[in-house]
Formats: sequence, C-alpha cells, structure tokens
Amino acid sequence: MPVALDEAGILRGVRSSSRRDRDRAFEELFRAMGGPVYQLCYRITGSAAEADDAVQDCFVAAGEALTSFRGDAALSTWIYRIALRAAWRRKARTRARREEPGDEGQSVAMTVAVAPGDEPERQAAAREEVRRVTRALATLSEEHQAILSLFAVDGLKHQEIAAVLGVPEGTVWSRLHAARKALVAALPG
Repeated sequence: MPVALDEAGILRGVRSSSRRDRDRAFEELFRAMGGPVYQLCYRITGSAAEADDAVQDCFVAAGEALTSFRGDAALSTWIYRIALRAAWRRKARTRARREEPGDEGQSVAMTVAVAPGDEPERQAAAREEVRRVTRALATLSEEHQAILSLFAVDGLKHQEIAAVLGVPEGTVWSRLHAARKALVAALPG
C-alpha cells in the first residue's frame, strides 16, 4: 500500500539547524517507511536477517543523502529505490557466500491471511497455494520479483513503480505483463 508522508515537514526537519528537528524528522520517516521497506527487502532477500540488514543499509544511506534530496520523485519512491538496491546487494552477497549448491532458499516471501472460522482444510489449501506461488516467484528474475512485489503487494501505481525503478511508465507496463506471464509459466500444473 502506498505510504503517505508529510514530505515537506520531514524535509524541513532534516534541513533544520537543530539536531533535535533533524532526529525527529528522520524518526518520522523511519516510522512511516520502516515497515514497508522491511517487507520489500524480505520479499527480495527471502531472509529476515538479510532484510534487517538491507533495511539498515537503506536508512543509513538515506540518512546520509537526505539533506541533498532534490525532490525529483516522492520521498517514499526515493526510499523504495534505495531499499531495492540494498536488498539486491544483500541477496547477491548471500548468494556469493553460499557454499552448498542447490540451497537457494526463497527470494520472495508471502503470507496468507485465513479467517479464524475457516475450516482446517481450507486453511491448509490456502497455505499450500501461498507456498506454490512463493516457490514460483523465487524462480523469477530479480526484476520480475521486484515489479510484482511493488505492484501486487505494496500497491504502488505504475507511475510510482516507474520512479522507483528509474524507467519510463510504459516500461513498467511491459515488464509487469512479462512478469505475470513468467509467473504463470513458473506455476506448477
């Protein structure tokens, strides 16, 4: 779901001469974006530990660059872009360190919501469907995982995704179409 930020207030705060104002503004940014950034990083890395590290990398980089933020895109879009790069770097490092071939883990994680009154069979079927889709998503390219995640899970609009990925909006449409086709092809039976 797109995040609503008081961008003007945050930017005023981080550009303030008062250390207290800068800290408050950064805390507000983290409170608003920390959860969505973690979820995105987790879906990309497939690991809670790697997602935590990617979130930390993201906000350290954002904190260092925030005073020079030009406002060419929405602040949330800028943070998502930093988060994607941080998650991809973490995933690449993890892949490079991995010693056992075939131990690829999950690169995209999903959860399923089941109603408390649902029958156990229905709950089990829903969980199995999530596992099936998660396994299929894990076989897709990072680009396809990212675009599906930003669109279907985070709820970003095509224009926002274009800003996050730094591509034209038409490219988002075509990549999203290709990612959906790849996901359908990757789904077993």
